[in-house]
Amino acid sequence: MKSVLCTIIFLHAYCWCFGQAETKYIDRGIKKIDLSLYPEAIEQFTKAIEVNTKSDQAYYYRANAKRELQDLTSAIDDYTKSIELNPINYKAYYNRGLTYSDLNQLDLAVKDYTQSLSIDSNQISPYVNRGICRAMNEEWESALQDYNIALSMDPKHTIALKQRAFVYMKTENPESAISDCNKVLRIQKNSGNAFLIRGFSKIMLGKNNSGCKDIERAILLEEPNAQQIFDEVCR
Repeated sequence: MKSVLCTIIFLHAYCWCFGQAETKYIDRGIKKIDLSLYPEAIEQFTKAIEVNTKSDQAYYYRANAKRELQDLTSAIDDYTKSIELNPINYKAYYNRGLTYSDLNQLDLAVKDYTQSLSIDSNQISPYVNRGICRAMNEEWESALQDYNIALSMDPKHTIALKQRAFVYMKTENPESAISDCNKVLRIQKNSGNAFLIRGFSKIMLGKNNSGCKDIERAILLEEPNAQQIFDEVCR
């Protein structure tokens, strides 16, 4: 009886010690990420995995560090392992979706954003990023639905507003595009992207002078492609 009891106590202590070691390495790794020391972070998470090969958190955080280093394929492998170990880790699905987006694998990204939302539908970012992927695939209505849901949760979400404005512009609804850009500019007065979209949308309505002034403002704010668009529509 004493022998059995001693064995139980030993096993409990053994598991506790290894659990403590795993947590220690994960905590150290997170601190390294906060300091942008990604290779050192990976070392800590790898040590945690060596202690516990079923640590979904260690795989998840190591994937985050790898993604920061643009080691995207390896990051996906770690996110996948984390999901296998913990299928309700909605953050792993979301971040794997971001990584697929980085690789321009948009359909896989959409699937991961959708899965993340099926676990926790109260997130805004998966709706916004799923909308971006759908817009890149020219699935305009689906993109608008995602942006509308995101903005119902946070009406001042500037990324969602700018992305929705772009879709409105592409679907020949310049009035709505201008309205969304105005909302952005009340929050971010120097948003080159909002000035560019608003300017082009004004030109679509025949308001060339006002539109070109907006595009000139976008140029001053160093918005990509603004100069090219100005040369095409304002000269």
